[in-house]
Amino acid sequence: MNIEDHLLLWDHASIKELDVRHRMLSGGEKLQPYKLPTSVFLIVTRGDAQIHLDQTNYHVHQFQIIHSGKGTALEIS
Repeated sequence: MNIEDHLLLWDHASIKELDVRHRMLSGGEKLQPYKLPTSVFLIVTRGDAQIHLDQTNYHVHQFQIIHSGKGTALEIS
């Protein structure tokens, strides 16, 4: 799906905020694998990290947002 199609879908999506969690990791610290109970937005506010979502790896930097769906295995290092 191209970016224009994504934008059209998000323009009509409704989002309900149910839970907000804040976790700050020190250099070298890892978040243990966790199965997401619902869809999430992960927001990186500073630093950088390796995020593993169901065996797919992402290298993220400050001010990036990642969306993932319910049931996804999440690991952050």
